[in-house]
Amino acid sequence: MSLKRTIITRSDGETFELRQIENGDWLCPVCAESLRDCAPYAGDGRFGSQDICMRCETQFGHGDHPSGAETLQSNWKRLRFEWLQKSGWKDDDLKRLTEYLGIDTIVLRREAEGYFQMRDTNPAQ
Repeated sequence: MSLKRTIITRSDGETFELRQIENGDWLCPVCAESLRDCAPYAGDGRFGSQDICMRCETQFGHGDHPSGAETLQSNWKRLRFEWLQKSGWKDDDLKRLTEYLGIDTIVLRREAEGYFQMRDTNPAQ
């Protein structure tokens, strides 16, 4: 499948990539669900669309917005872990992540284990 990639650089220097499928639909950077014709972020990447992904329920510009030392990409990863944990790590979801976002699901599982272990050990974080 052919994907169009759009690179955005935020004013804080963070660079991230958004993807569109052949029909022009944007993909959720958390779960790879089609967002139709609305990009989750546009322009300089400072403001999200405020739309909510129907699959993972991420609200762009709100639930994923970075603060302090956080980045959009680190927040997307955290939201991805939480969504997969909640949905039960379904094979179809993992396949979408690999096919559309290029995510290695073996690495993803390993990172998620570390994330949940740290979160459960330090609940205040």
